[in-house]
Amino acid sequence: MIEIGLNNIKKNFGLKNVLDGVSFEVKTGERVSLIGENGSGKSTILKIINGDEKQDFGQINIRKGASIGFLKQIYDKKQKDEIVESYLKRSFDEFTSIENNLKKLELLMADNNKDLDKILAKYGKLQERYTALGGYELEESFKKICSGFNFDRDFLNKEYNSLSGGEKTIVNLAAILLKNPNILLLDEPTNHLDILTREVLEETLEEYKGTILFVSHDRYFSNKLATREINV
Repeated sequence: MIEIGLNNIKKNFGLKNVLDGVSFEVKTGERVSLIGENGSGKSTILKIINGDEKQDFGQINIRKGASIGFLKQIYDKKQKDEIVESYLKRSFDEFTSIENNLKKLELLMADNNKDLDKILAKYGKLQERYTALGGYELEESFKKICSGFNFDRDFLNKEYNSLSGGEKTIVNLAAILLKNPNILLLDEPTNHLDILTREVLEETLEEYKGTILFVSHDRYFSNKLATREINV
């Protein structure tokens, strides 16, 4: 099954032609490395797929219903003051929203609403999405992620803004994985990582069941993770 499809994508920044007719497909479960010279538009491709940039020409198709997690190379430094645990649990916002909507629909069903069939259909779709996202295993997932990344209580109580660049990369990846996306986009994920956090990253990505499209100048990392390379 095709997860991501790009057809003749073109992108200019001012007078600079960054992407000139890029086309490729990424199938379910593939781990694809984007390779090319500096400035060839690899990071721009990830941003376009994620919706952070808009192509000037061409079509992008993402499998219907597929969710995307994007580990950016540079994050907004203006994060609000909060501890790591709170930052991670913001990943649960969509789950909380679904739970609240399910409760509202349950109240409507209890009132013998005349539109019961419509309410039941909507309830079923919401419940199906909640299950697919792993909503019934939230606490278990949180504990597993913290254990896998070696986030102890002292680390979870640290201020996010006080973390090093490498620590932020790992925390950001953990936050993304808690959302259980079907597709991971990774932009230079090994930047600023020491040996230990790099090993944690590699082990985590090896266990990840979804599709990965990534950019990395780290050849060892790319060779270990990628099942295929695409030259842009």
